[in-house]
Amino acid sequence: MAEFKRKEDIYEFLTSGIYRSENMLKRLRGSRKALCNRYIIQRQNYSIRIAETVFNKADLAVRCSNLEEFFDVIDW
Repeated sequence: MAEFKRKEDIYEFLTSGIYRSENMLKRLRGSRKALCNRYIIQRQNYSIRIAETVFNKADLAVRCSNLEEFFDVIDW
């Protein structure tokens, strides 16, 4: 990571403006996606339970991601 951060042009590009991770996650949260999980995080015993998985067949052709779910889970 330290070596990556030394490459200032790349690091600046990915951490500023519209390419910041917060902006990416904000766009992903408001977008259509084919697969979406509803999950419950229990912090006291470090468990994650998928309560429901929603599959939208009509959105299979939509280019999107549910990567924000990963960040929601690891950012607690």
